[in-house]
Amino acid sequence: MDDEPEYVVDPDAFLDVEKVKVTYIRDVEKQQVYARFMSDPVKWDVKALADYYAMSEERAQAIVYLMHNRYQMIQEKGFEVSIVEDQSDREDKEFVAMVMNGENFVLPGPRVVVKIPATWSALYASHIQDPSKSLGALLEEFYQANPDESSKLSVEDLKKIIDDLTDHEERLQNIRDYEEHIEEFLEELAESGADVTFQEIRVVSDKAQRFEKNYFPRTLHDDEIEQEKQQLLKKIEQQTRGTVERNVQFYHDQFNGNDFKAPAAPGDGKTRWKFAFRDLSKVQELRATQKNKAEPADVPTLIRTRGGKMRVATPIEESSRSWSKKPRYIDQQFTKMFAHLSNKFVKPFENVDGDDHLTQELGKEKQKELRVKAFKEAAEAK
Repeated sequence: MDDEPEYVVDPDAFLDVEKVKVTYIRDVEKQQVYARFMSDPVKWDVKALADYYAMSEERAQAIVYLMHNRYQMIQEKGFEVSIVEDQSDREDKEFVAMVMNGENFVLPGPRVVVKIPATWSALYASHIQDPSKSLGALLEEFYQANPDESSKLSVEDLKKIIDDLTDHEERLQNIRDYEEHIEEFLEELAESGADVTFQEIRVVSDKAQRFEKNYFPRTLHDDEIEQEKQQLLKKIEQQTRGTVERNVQFYHDQFNGNDFKAPAAPGDGKTRWKFAFRDLSKVQELRATQKNKAEPADVPTLIRTRGGKMRVATPIEESSRSWSKKPRYIDQQFTKMFAHLSNKFVKPFENVDGDDHLTQELGKEKQKELRVKAFKEAAEAK
């Protein structure tokens, strides 16, 4: 190939090392973030983790969420997952072998430990040593050599164990290979003078950096000073504007225990459906008194229950309305995933009217009516 295409990056091009930001976190560090959360989820909540590790709350939450999913998958394979306290000063071989788990170093602090039953490990090692040996023969030799072994595995059991352990080892190897590749890349960056320690990339911080570099007016001619001044004022307004975060916590604090009085319902007829609506006249009244028009008008949503009564929406119902800014999906799942959060933000608002059963009961009645009507129409057609 004589001429390289223009999109190929020139490896000899100048690299401004001051602009390099490394957002790479080792897997063992992710494990520790998760272990701290699981050891004391109240003390080490998402905000505390973000402050401790100098990362955004979104990143800390995502790490805990994804690591929890990982260890749930591991537990489904039959492996034991536990959190051990800080024992990084121990040096006995048993502990080191237990916590290494494919990693090359141990961080101080709580640790996630994955324990595989000794019988499974022994059988898997024998299979790896001689894959050509049938599983039946492998089991027979193992139990002959270990007559006191209490577990009685079938060939099907052993096949699943080998498949699960093979999958587990392949996933660990993928992590090792990826981290080895990244570490080599970071070494090259470090040799170039770049700071390769973890740095959270924030949109606001990046804008602030650009704003600082371009703070002074580009020109100082008298006829352009006012124009530059207005541009700078506009830039300051855009880059320092705050927004209200709409997560599960926000809706709980904003709408839980709302003393807004719901109007009386027109009747008490029962239906399969609940209806939600917002009084737009109240929104307009609130808008008229708001100083910051960019802020949302938080007028409570009203619910007509299946039983025909009226009430104010719960925080969960409020957050799921089309006119509300919904919390991020990961925030909703995160809240449901852990009991101390679910017990506070979710369970108190489940079936608050006690009429969820009406959907199924009235649905069956409706189906019965439709069947009767269909039979009548069929009979009349004859």
